[in-house]
Amino acid sequence: MDTLTLNAAVPGRSGDDERRQAILRHRPRLVPNIRLGSVHRGRDHVYRAHDPLSGRTMELGPVAARILAQCDGTRSVAQLIEGETRHAGDQGEAARLVLACLEGAERQDLIRPLSPDHAGVAPRKLPGVIIRTLKNPLFARFSLFVPDPMIERLAWLARLCFSPWGAALWAGVVGFGAWLAIGNWDELFAYGREHALAPASLVWTLLLFPLVKLLHELGHALACKRWGGQVRDFGISLLVFIPIPFVDCSDSAFFPQRRQRILVAAAGMMFEFVIAVLALVVWVVATEPLVRLMAFNIVVMSTITTIVFNANPLLRYDAYYILCDLVGIDNLGTRAQAVINVLSRRLFLGDARAWPEKGRWHSALFVLYGVASFLYKCFIVVVVLVGIFPRFFIFGVVLALWGAITMVVLPMSKVMRSVFAPSGPGRKGQAGQLAIRAGIPIIIAGLFLAIPLPYAILSDGRVQVPPESVVRAGGNGFLVDLVRRSDVAAGAPLARLNDAILDAELASRSASLRAQQLRHDILLVTNLAQAAELAVEIGFLSQELAQQQANRNRLDTVATQPGLFTPAEGLRLGDFLREGDEIGLITPPGDERIVVTSLVQEDADLVRSRLAGVALRTMDAHGGVMEAQMLRSYPLQVSRGQGQAPEMTGRFILDLQTSSAGLTYGQPVSVRFDLGRASLAEQAWRAMTIWLTKISMSRYVEEPL
Repeated sequence: MDTLTLNAAVPGRSGDDERRQAILRHRPRLVPNIRLGSVHRGRDHVYRAHDPLSGRTMELGPVAARILAQCDGTRSVAQLIEGETRHAGDQGEAARLVLACLEGAERQDLIRPLSPDHAGVAPRKLPGVIIRTLKNPLFARFSLFVPDPMIERLAWLARLCFSPWGAALWAGVVGFGAWLAIGNWDELFAYGREHALAPASLVWTLLLFPLVKLLHELGHALACKRWGGQVRDFGISLLVFIPIPFVDCSDSAFFPQRRQRILVAAAGMMFEFVIAVLALVVWVVATEPLVRLMAFNIVVMSTITTIVFNANPLLRYDAYYILCDLVGIDNLGTRAQAVINVLSRRLFLGDARAWPEKGRWHSALFVLYGVASFLYKCFIVVVVLVGIFPRFFIFGVVLALWGAITMVVLPMSKVMRSVFAPSGPGRKGQAGQLAIRAGIPIIIAGLFLAIPLPYAILSDGRVQVPPESVVRAGGNGFLVDLVRRSDVAAGAPLARLNDAILDAELASRSASLRAQQLRHDILLVTNLAQAAELAVEIGFLSQELAQQQANRNRLDTVATQPGLFTPAEGLRLGDFLREGDEIGLITPPGDERIVVTSLVQEDADLVRSRLAGVALRTMDAHGGVMEAQMLRSYPLQVSRGQGQAPEMTGRFILDLQTSSAGLTYGQPVSVRFDLGRASLAEQAWRAMTIWLTKISMSRYVEEPL
């Protein structure tokens, strides 16, 4: 919070009496864009100075607010001192208060410069649109017109939206949207994987994004109008050179109730959630591909972008101002940066200046917020690298470098300049303090990074199941008998299926065959020609009966090899099985097991070059460690269809052999490839180079086995 403290001593001024007289004659004037006002915070009455251009809101004391309210260019400094004397009772104390207030306001760019050398000079201005965009691709704006007359015509809509009935309707719509999204989550996810980054989808995103944000800003404007504020400006902001509308609802900074200020800041997100629900309904019921694509893009823009940017208080968007009002702290980000700068000087330079806030715990909260905000910006840059870089190489490179410089490098350099800037005649002493306080941790960190530590690669694997060990159903039928887990010999019965229809057909054909055989015996005596014809038919019946008997015999499953039979998990008597369904596994006697795992190509190359040993561990609570040896490795290929060459996936399959009777077929295990020892620096460098190589090659590997 940028508070103008008027109880501090008046800063010393150098110069002659003529210079002092010129200052007393100077007529201070507020910077044109600065607005003064007051709000309620609990039972307290808080005065504020708001700068809508930079978004800063500075808290003022009562005396500072009274003095600055008179800085309209009509009163001189001497007249201000004379007027303050009636409140302070002492002219010297009044002069000290007025000068301290004016000097603090000048440092905060609230008033024009006091120095006679700068009399009449305009206050510092923000850079132009192009410079602001280059410095920060997330913030660059220029004004177009004043929209308040148009918003005034929608005052009836504002009263309707921000009323108890409107709140109930909003909650019902958003709740219905959440229910609809959960019910269609799998389909939404599958549709997004297929269409989210398609060229047509990106084009529609660029076209629809400004429209969605226009409705977002309409929500802010209506909320501001609901409680009597004016919408003073409408313009275009550039988000990575994409035009996005904005409105100036700075009047809400002076709404007396905190609930009103919070609703104005949250109104845009509330409108976007309603838009997302309507678009989701269209996506569910529409059948036209183009309509579904447009609706899906609106859903994504109104939810993901709102959550990532507007609803995140770590960026200076809607949730940031909501958080400031909730905790009662203005300029949370600016104050957090100031606290970090001061504490950094204490840490690196031994600067013994006072704590920048009321107490250490108060300062700790600002440090926590400042660090979290910085890390979140780094996270956004990483997401851009991982999500956009591989698919759009040139655009991803430019955007990633741009974001890294503007959101990470420049803020860090600003902090470093503030921390290590010389402050007075003790510059040499500061250099010594810096060498001691920063050099020792750097040396310790360097030594720690150089210590050789165990180096290993971990992966998940599974015990290979030989095809001959799988027991499958020989036909379709209901399970009527099943051998439980036990040792079996080759040819031992394991399971029996029952097919009533097959049994009935078998009995019917057997009866027909016996009847035809009796008729054949009679015809041998009475009519040899008919007997010969009937003999042919009997032959066909015998073949059909033999085939049905073979089908019936396949319903009785027997062991093809000796070993330990384990029924399939969840298999119960009475279950209907189809031909080929798994009944169980036969684990043959012996300790040899083959474990299959997979690694990306870079890890597989490293394993082959410096493998020192392989260890396996089962994934249960009592799993022990087992040794293994690598048998072979080969690339994982995916078939692309008949007549086409298989596609390389960038992964390698590794077959590991172990002698452990405690492993069962199909059991998942954890694999550790021991690579000896390497320093932390070497391990980190290799991991980073592999990661960058994967991104630059746009390689998307499949999940491990």
